[in-house]
Amino acid sequence: MALEFSPAMHVHSCLRHGDPLASRSPRRSMIVALAENNDKPSLSAKGPSSAGVPKLEPFSQSRVSRLVKEPSLLEKAEHAIADRCSILEGDAAYECWEALFEFEHMKHDTKIQCDLAAPSEKARACRSLERLENFVRYSGGVASLINNVRMLAMANKMHKPAMDSPDELQNSQDHAPRNSSTSADDNENVVHFFPEPEDLPPTKEDLELEESARMPDSPFTRVLRVMGRVH
Repeated sequence: MALEFSPAMHVHSCLRHGDPLASRSPRRSMIVALAENNDKPSLSAKGPSSAGVPKLEPFSQSRVSRLVKEPSLLEKAEHAIADRCSILEGDAAYECWEALFEFEHMKHDTKIQCDLAAPSEKARACRSLERLENFVRYSGGVASLINNVRMLAMANKMHKPAMDSPDELQNSQDHAPRNSSTSADDNENVVHFFPEPEDLPPTKEDLELEESARMPDSPFTRVLRVMGRVH
């Protein structure tokens, strides 16, 4: 005769042993145990072995940009002139390349003069380099800069002493003896002529604009002007 257990007896046995998994099947109990182990945090990542591993710093664009030196104003102007010359043709291209070579020559001379100067003479020696930078700023655009460089090169050639032959150069040196300090100063003074806006004479348009902006003279001012002309 088969024995039959009532539900009350089964619940009573589970409560007596105190194990809630006793009422479950063995396979289901194993699945529940594995799930509980997976929910627990892993302790291997927090071990002493991972504490000494250095962390990689995030990529910083500023650190890379510090290594890249920004081109100077003269270098930017030189590149702009070269780009302009590459698209021109004929006589315009020839004049443009000629202006580029003149500009490179002026930039090289002024930079060498500034770099090789003594600390006490640094301000005076770098004055030509500053004037060349101002010359580039006041030119406006690339086309006007090319024209200004060509005119500046012509002005520099006019300012140089004209020597027809080596004999005349030798005679001039013999008639004008110089000591070593004077010759060194002359080598430093071989600079390019850079006219600045305040040094240029006013044009006709500037005079007309100044005349139109002037306030009308009062009667007393006109009397004083007439008296000054009479006397």
